[in-house]
Amino acid sequence: MKKHILTALLYAVLIVGNTSLRAQYYSGAYISYKNLGGYDYIVTLTFFRNCQGVNEPSSCNVNFVCSSNSQYNFSATLQKKPGVNGLDVTNNCSSVTTKCNAGTFHGIQEWVYEGLVNLPPCNNWKISFSGGGCRNSNTITSSSSGYIETTLNNVSVIANSTPILKNKPIIMICNGQGFSYNYGAVDSDRDSLSYEWIAPRSSPTSSVNYVSGYSYTQFLASNPPISLNPVTGDFIITPTLVQVTYYDLKIKEWRKINGNMVNIAYTVLDIDICVDYCNNIFPKLSGMDTMLTHTYDPSDNLYNIEVCYGETVSFDINAYDADSFSSSATGSPEKMSMSWNNGIPDASFSVYNQNTDSVYANFSWTSYYSNVSNLPYCFTANLKDLACPYNGIQSRAYCIKVSGLKVDIGSDTSLCNGEILNIVADADESTVNYIWKVNGIPTATPFYDSVFTFNSAYYPSGIYTVEVETNNGDTSMLCPGKDQIHITVKKIDTSTTLNLSTITSTEAGASYQWLNCNNSMAAIPGETGQSFTALADGSYAVEITKNSCTDTSACVTIINAGMIQNSFKESFKVYPNPTHDYIFTEFTSVQDELTVKLMSVTGEMIINKTIRNSNIAEIKTDIPAGIYLLEITDEEGHKAILKIIKE
Repeated sequence: MKKHILTALLYAVLIVGNTSLRAQYYSGAYISYKNLGGYDYIVTLTFFRNCQGVNEPSSCNVNFVCSSNSQYNFSATLQKKPGVNGLDVTNNCSSVTTKCNAGTFHGIQEWVYEGLVNLPPCNNWKISFSGGGCRNSNTITSSSSGYIETTLNNVSVIANSTPILKNKPIIMICNGQGFSYNYGAVDSDRDSLSYEWIAPRSSPTSSVNYVSGYSYTQFLASNPPISLNPVTGDFIITPTLVQVTYYDLKIKEWRKINGNMVNIAYTVLDIDICVDYCNNIFPKLSGMDTMLTHTYDPSDNLYNIEVCYGETVSFDINAYDADSFSSSATGSPEKMSMSWNNGIPDASFSVYNQNTDSVYANFSWTSYYSNVSNLPYCFTANLKDLACPYNGIQSRAYCIKVSGLKVDIGSDTSLCNGEILNIVADADESTVNYIWKVNGIPTATPFYDSVFTFNSAYYPSGIYTVEVETNNGDTSMLCPGKDQIHITVKKIDTSTTLNLSTITSTEAGASYQWLNCNNSMAAIPGETGQSFTALADGSYAVEITKNSCTDTSACVTIINAGMIQNSFKESFKVYPNPTHDYIFTEFTSVQDELTVKLMSVTGEMIINKTIRNSNIAEIKTDIPAGIYLLEITDEEGHKAILKIIKE
């Protein structure tokens, strides 16, 4: 970008034509401070020197005034900050040398002065600086020296630091071209910031006077008029005259104290600005390109967006420069670079095609509930071309308001059959309605109820998603509260099968304990397998443990305990078993002939008895205690074998 008409010429004319300006070196300043803990602060004066004037001051005197206790008042001399200082902050291209470095082009230096002070508790500290030499303006009636101040309330807020300005003041802009700029203020305390123009002053009580048609809010001829966004700090100027003047911008800090937003401090920037003729066309920044096209579109004019916490917002910021490549142009007027002020620290800002004519950036951020606020989170994107002798620069703020209601219903869990879980929604105070769902299906829980009861007995084994959506009474609100958990219902198959006198649990791969239902559900020692063979008539159940759940089967009644084999079609019973004296075999009908044998477990015959025309066979067990086999047969060859216990 060409810019062959030099701003340096305009400044030179002003200096030669007015001897009072020959000593001028002040182009602006502001005061900042950083809390070091307790009531100790590093106070910094950032001073911008016009390199066409005399040298910068060797030190700067700063006044500290406590409005509530004059005994605290004092002055401090701030010294130059050691190390790198006096940087040339002119937006010139690399092939141009400004007067700050013994060149011929207009330039601005940044000098930093600082000192350590202790500020006792005061509800209105005013820290100020006066001086800097005379300044000239086309829109102010007389020249004056500069005056700046910043404030601090370290009664309500002890640990406060002023915002950090990531972007340097831009002193020169082009006539007839729209110019957008933002100082990229970042507050380390996460205080909210607001912006306003105030009248420049030459002392704590004296404001400058403007030429008719101008004011501290319209300090230059601009069409449309100068605008300032009080929330983001963006100011936009489209100058219509070549002019030199200055402006004051007040940046206020706000913090919530006892539920109320309180203005805890402010900082005033006092900055010179010059409008000159330019052949360079300034580049342009797009708004939020949410379609991620990577291509500049003037209709992308969205600079503010509202999202629900937990969502990831991603958009491109594209650039455009109307200049085209020309071998006769000094510099590269069509090439641009982009940066940002890291205004949202946990977000990403990735720049692509840097220093080309198609540079763009992608912004991405996932917000959390802690980010929910009525005030937006903002960052600043900066764009400059590579024109000579001076780069064209633009800057815009992009703001994201994070909304949403908080609701928390706990963590994922598991339930065994029959267990009940009362799920309590921990929600914002503004919550009115609770909409409960299981696997996406609304429940019958009333909207006003913050508790949902999940009874596992009503659900088969499986994983269930329980979710709640909350609102403030407006069911169409943009960002309702949402949370969900997963509940795993684990059920045990308590069914059993019976084969003769052996009961088997259907549930495999578990731990088992067989129980005697006739003995108060007492555990049967040693019976911990999946199957159990009853040696005595009675009623039995099994306690099953699997996946940290325990359940018990129904009781199963065993008649003819110890049955090993049975081919009889007619039912019968053998009792008592165990026995002391007699064993009875009883059929439901009279049998023509029955043979009953009592044998040892090795097959030795002990008793062999035949019964005719009777349904009951009686055997006296005058034998030692132990386990025996009872064999029953009829004339048709039906046979049954049972274990008998003699006690």
